[in-house]
Amino acid sequence: MLRGVLILSLLFVLSQPSYSSIGHPSYSSIDHSRKSICGLFDDRRPSFNPSVGRVLRPGDKNGCSITLIGKTCAISAGHCHERLEKVEFNVPLSDAEGKIRPSDPSDVYPVQKESIVFQYEGKGSDWSVFRLMKNEFTNNFPGERFGYVGISEDNPELGDQVKLYSYGSDKTDGELERNYVQQISSGPVLKVESNFFSYTADSKGGSSGASVISVKTNKIYGIHTHGWCDEEGGWNSATLINGNLKLKEAIDSCLSWERENL
Repeated sequence: MLRGVLILSLLFVLSQPSYSSIGHPSYSSIDHSRKSICGLFDDRRPSFNPSVGRVLRPGDKNGCSITLIGKTCAISAGHCHERLEKVEFNVPLSDAEGKIRPSDPSDVYPVQKESIVFQYEGKGSDWSVFRLMKNEFTNNFPGERFGYVGISEDNPELGDQVKLYSYGSDKTDGELERNYVQQISSGPVLKVESNFFSYTADSKGGSSGASVISVKTNKIYGIHTHGWCDEEGGWNSATLINGNLKLKEAIDSCLSWERENL
């Protein structure tokens, strides 16, 4: 009997997720393959929203997506914070084998590391806010070139159509040039909770951090962080901006800095 209890205890410990030193699930413990397609077909299609950039450190095969919300201010997922080193805009197509091609150096902007504010505590509490510095060749801020997207003052309602512009993986035969290149997906809102909401817009690894935008108003409702879709359906989820006081304060602080210093 004692031996059986010990075996069950050991199995329980081994089944638990790994944790980082700050007490949150480590980036490597997250199953990013779950950020996936809702239903039988991948409805993503090529897009070009200049305000949406790609975060990709050298050697990475799975990056994150960011959205400009000001001349320098941007938002992404909290679990992307360690990858926030530089952001690429005007991202070119990948090659015929899906190998990522970098943006031109004039379209790459460094992240001001000291500006990063983030929360990484699970669904509804997964976000980052930060500033981008000037490009060394053009000497301008990204928002001055590419524009930026506003934050919605309202929450989404059930049935509202939302869209994601993101840099997710794409291994579709004959379409490998779309791998980690910007694509758009859309779908209805299925659930709205106090600090997160869910929808059927498709995503893949690399879509983390993408803004979830109202199709009607083109304003940002939240930040895409979790995926639970497969061929039978499911939903993807985002941190709700209006449901997270710390996130709203971080956004307001960043935009206030712009108004006072630029």
